Amino acid sequence: MKYLSIIIAGLLLSFGSVNGQKTVYYQLLDINSEWGKISQDAFPVLKEKRQITSEQEIIKLHLNLVEQSLRLKSDLMLDAEVQQKREEGLDILKAYADRGLFPINNHKAERTPVFIDNHQTHCAVGHIMLETGYGHVATSIKEEENLAYVFEIKNKDILDWAVEYGFTKEELAWIQPTYGPCWYGVYFNELSRTNPSCGGNDGSLSLELQGNQVLDYEWSHGANDLELNNLSAGVYTISGTYMDVQFGTECPFEFDFEIESDPNTTFPTNTANQTCTGIEDGMAEVNLGFAGSNYSVVWASGQTGPVINNLPYGRYYAIVTDNNTLCTSIENTWVSVQTQMYTYVSTEGTACDQNDGAIDLTIYGGLDDNYSYSWTNTAQTVEDPSNLTAGTYTVTVSDGYGCNMETEITVHDDCNGKINCFDDYIDVYNFGGTYLEVMINDTDPSGADIASINILTIPENGSAYPDYYSGFSNNKRIYYYNNQGFVGLDSFEYEICTDHGFCDNAWVYLNVTDQPVVSVVSANSNQDFNLCPGEYVELFAQGANSYVWSPAIGLSDPSSSYVVAEPSITTTYTVTGTDNYGNVNMFDVTINVSDPVEPVINNTNSNGVIITSGATPFVLSADPPGGVFEGDGVVFNAFNPTLVPPGMHEIDYVYTDDLGCAYESSANVLVFTLTFNFVNYNLGVISPKIIDLLIEATEPGTYFGEIIDMSGRILYAEQIEVVDFNQGHQIKTTTLPEGNYIFRLYNKDHQYSDNFIVTY
Repeated sequence: MKYLSIIIAGLLLSFGSVNGQKTVYYQLLDINSEWGKISQDAFPVLKEKRQITSEQEIIKLHLNLVEQSLRLKSDLMLDAEVQQKREEGLDILKAYADRGLFPINNHKAERTPVFIDNHQTHCAVGHIMLETGYGHVATSIKEEENLAYVFEIKNKDILDWAVEYGFTKEELAWIQPTYGPCWYGVYFNELSRTNPSCGGNDGSLSLELQGNQVLDYEWSHGANDLELNNLSAGVYTISGTYMDVQFGTECPFEFDFEIESDPNTTFPTNTANQTCTGIEDGMAEVNLGFAGSNYSVVWASGQTGPVINNLPYGRYYAIVTDNNTLCTSIENTWVSVQTQMYTYVSTEGTACDQNDGAIDLTIYGGLDDNYSYSWTNTAQTVEDPSNLTAGTYTVTVSDGYGCNMETEITVHDDCNGKINCFDDYIDVYNFGGTYLEVMINDTDPSGADIASINILTIPENGSAYPDYYSGFSNNKRIYYYNNQGFVGLDSFEYEICTDHGFCDNAWVYLNVTDQPVVSVVSANSNQDFNLCPGEYVELFAQGANSYVWSPAIGLSDPSSSYVVAEPSITTTYTVTGTDNYGNVNMFDVTINVSDPVEPVINNTNSNGVIITSGATPFVLSADPPGGVFEGDGVVFNAFNPTLVPPGMHEIDYVYTDDLGCAYESSANVLVFTLTFNFVNYNLGVISPKIIDLLIEATEPGTYFGEIIDMSGRILYAEQIEVVDFNQGHQIKTTTLPEGNYIFRLYNKDHQYSDNFIVTY
């Protein structure tokens, strides 16, 4: 399976979206702080005031300049073998830089080293180790210290390798760049892949988008989905733009996916680099060996055959097909530029629409120094044109061999673009960091765009940075961060430059004091922050001059220091306190609100009544459990009917939650008795033969009466409707012979019986 990422020029956001007045030196300093040990006079390009907006370009320039510097060192006193290995390593570094494929930072929302990224792309040091047989050491560093700076790496093997190849740890630290977050801030996770059959179009590819929000994308073959089907062998490119959530900037991306029917067959490749820009003489070759006649080669760029010539720099894919089986494999190779040309430019603006502007151009690089110049907007063909009006000029520089480069230069009108900076005196609190609106009292009479903000003198008791993250061309702010616990006076000097090349500087004097301490207390000492439904708490914020509460729901006045909070659900309120200087602090307070519950007593019937006529206690239960039962006849969690008279009795269940909120439920318990008396019954003898019954019941309803002889036969049965509490009822027994009998009275729940005697 092959997966490749193609480097696309993106915005180098740590520099800001500006037209380029920050020198190359300071841009390289953002890439690697080791440039701070190097003089700005080391290379003419370091003093150029031009904005490099491509992450790939700035890293290539960094690596090329470091590689040239390391080659020029003459006091190393290395033996011949080590010197040869050092030169080999520098050759690898140059080829790596020219290739232009660098790691992707998918780890942090700030610049950071990445030794090996998720796509197995090595950093410069890691790549040299890989190419010299120490790839296992590079992999070990990735697994344990992937985002570490060279000086922080604890792996001893890297030091052994450095000694063998003649590098010092300081040199490796200078080589190692950092990578910005707005460069492939999206990537695609392969969920599944099906290789097509040989000669078929039954392949598939399923991707999952990860990273930042993608704004748009499209495939090279016109598809617009992440589920691709009916694929034949070939190279499929997805490209588009994404929004970097950290910097709020739109960034491009492009990824290639190789779909092969025979991924196990590989062929070696060879390349010859493009001599220079302007001479497209690069070469790419896929080596088919002795079986070359059995294969056909079609390059993704459209050429055919195993060798293609006259190429500019870039990546080239060879799609190799077996003529007999129609199985396809894909190889790729990179054509670099062997020689680059560089420029150093300075300009003199015109004096208020006069034609006295000038351009001072310096060229180095190429194959020779026999340069020729072709300018737009002027007929001059010299290196340094003069007597120019304000405007934009493009120069094409060519050497004697046809190498060329193109540079755009702007000559400004000196009447425009000036800026005046004035000192600032600001009170800040020592809570860590704050944004300073330094341009509030500065003047920009021409309305020119701000090209750069630089810190010229750093504060002694903290640090200061231009607000690149929010785009300083709009905000014009500086972020000041005081040392922990510092209170006192501090200062720093800043410089602002416009896109017309004018700069001015000023000082910021800071009075750092203790920060406002915002807190929230209960205004009523007997209240806490736990509420039952319908309750409220009075809150009081203190420590600042003005306050804003959020969210406002459930609050009496969200812009007051005193609020009455009556939220319906558990809510965390944030109160933001601001002092007279605009410094803020925040405090969170959580009001816990009980979730209402309705307890249910489980023993009741469908009518919500508990009915009992027995003398045995029974266990009470309820949901949610854990509450307390109360009422007559209740003993702990049981009801004892013998403790109460017959009739209706109310019991209560009280459930108390973790916040102390009590919820109640109640039920009725019906305790009843049912008896019968033989009214004319005397010593067990009924005479005359009529049974007079007095039925005493606390529960009216339907009952059944039966007369049973001693052998268990039912001799008489009758349904009796009991309506009143004391109800009489007669049963004739004239048909019964003399003897002993049982009379039984019962309903669906209970039965009662007694003996009687019939005589004549």
